[in-house]
Amino acid sequence: MKVLPQWDAIPLLGSRTYSDLMASPPPAIETIVPPRLDQINDVITERRRFADRSIDRLRMVQGLRESHERRSAPVSSLKHIDALIEPDTFLITTGQQPGLLGGPLYTIYKILHAIALARRLTGETNARFFPAFWNASEDSDLSEISTLWILDKEGFPVSYTWPRESSGSQPYYTIPARECPIDDVIAFLREHSRPTEFSDDILSNISNCAARAQHYPDFFDALLWSLFHDDGLIIIRPDDPYVRKSARPLIEREIRQPHLAAEEIEQTGQSLRALGLTPQIQKRPDRTAFFLVENEERIPLYITQDDFQDKQGKTYSKDDCLSRLERSPESFSPSAILRPVIQDALFPTAGVVLGPSELAYHFLLDPLYTRHDVPRPCVVPRFGLTLLESRMLKTLNKNDLTPLELNADPNALMKEIIQKRGEADFTNAHQRAENCAIDLFDQLKVKAQQVDPSILKVLDKNLTKIRQEMGNSEALLLRRIAAKNDILHRQIESLHHSLYPDGALQERRLNVFYYLLKYGPEFLVAMMGVSLTMGQRTHSYLSIP
Repeated sequence: MKVLPQWDAIPLLGSRTYSDLMASPPPAIETIVPPRLDQINDVITERRRFADRSIDRLRMVQGLRESHERRSAPVSSLKHIDALIEPDTFLITTGQQPGLLGGPLYTIYKILHAIALARRLTGETNARFFPAFWNASEDSDLSEISTLWILDKEGFPVSYTWPRESSGSQPYYTIPARECPIDDVIAFLREHSRPTEFSDDILSNISNCAARAQHYPDFFDALLWSLFHDDGLIIIRPDDPYVRKSARPLIEREIRQPHLAAEEIEQTGQSLRALGLTPQIQKRPDRTAFFLVENEERIPLYITQDDFQDKQGKTYSKDDCLSRLERSPESFSPSAILRPVIQDALFPTAGVVLGPSELAYHFLLDPLYTRHDVPRPCVVPRFGLTLLESRMLKTLNKNDLTPLELNADPNALMKEIIQKRGEADFTNAHQRAENCAIDLFDQLKVKAQQVDPSILKVLDKNLTKIRQEMGNSEALLLRRIAAKNDILHRQIESLHHSLYPDGALQERRLNVFYYLLKYGPEFLVAMMGVSLTMGQRTHSYLSIP
């Protein structure tokens, strides 16, 4: 594997506004921009002071160890947890919802980035850093995690969707692992993947991870640990008792002063709007920064004059909520804006690896961190990759194409290729003929003006017909030539869909198991090697031999 520098991948990302703002923030928002990686030494100093006064490391280690042992975490992860007792140890965190079989590739890229950055910082500073992943197991929108995308045997995208009805409010951690249709998923992978020497072992590993899981997120965790077995990945779960109990002081503040979070988000959003930006979060002023969890449902609460209400109008008093929080902290779940603050309040995070959307909403969170007296970790935009297999590179190079050009309609691109080859270059002849026709009809219209002006419209109509027929004749011949290039056309279509499956960036759709089944476990080993060299690159093309 190697990065291909000859092609610029940055245009794939569209707007990079927030990444650019981080690199050079205007004075108007300088105070709200999260710390950058080049400020890591200052962040370490401040985060250590915070951890010394606010984090009971022994209790944290015991809570993490208990949670990880329950989920049969690998020894490498347990060793990192035990090492967190030391004051100069920190986490590089990232996170995502527990997508089916790991979800899209960007989940894997986040983890690779966190592991690589932890190793790099350990070598460059006087502290030790360990990778951590926040499994957003308390989220509840099954539609966001239930679809798996791979490329079929011909290189075209195919998908499988978990056929489970969901209310949209059931937290993932309450879904039994047996309800995940692993047999159907494996059958889907077998049907659409070419058998390799790795297939049986990899599919058996998926089955084994599911078999020993109690709930669906446990299966997700087991799968990640099987992929990153020796990397010491710590997987933090918001539904674990340590997290629930330790988050009580932050939830309590939000219950007592529920309006503040929305007001703070709105105030910060105004600063961004003044720069012509659209804030990532549009928070209703009457929405709390937490959910109530009741009867396996994650219920949003709305602020009334003195109390809270759910969508059905059921009322909850502040005193009732505070009492629930004290006796059963698992009854509350933070919203997206409060979750990062809780993570950084409970754990010695020094850096967080974020995707583009996450980076955008982190620009809104400074007032929440300040109010909860939590210093912010460094924010690191995750790297992205577009993977080019050898068949793809062969087609690109043979036809003198760039990956970015493949984002066009395959039929239009095929026409360009044919014209490049000189098989149907009618451009000059077409223009000459059209100019002659226009010149002829201009003379005819001059004469008609003298003889019978009533036929001018007829002459214009006839010219239009001639030009249309010229185009139709050219198109007919191009179709006949294209028919002779059917194999190339199929290759172009396959390449287009491989690079932009379902019209999206590859990393936002394709699942890592497509590559693991094809290239084996060494695929991730090679990916780790590349990750260690990525540095500050935001997106790159990567060749797969």
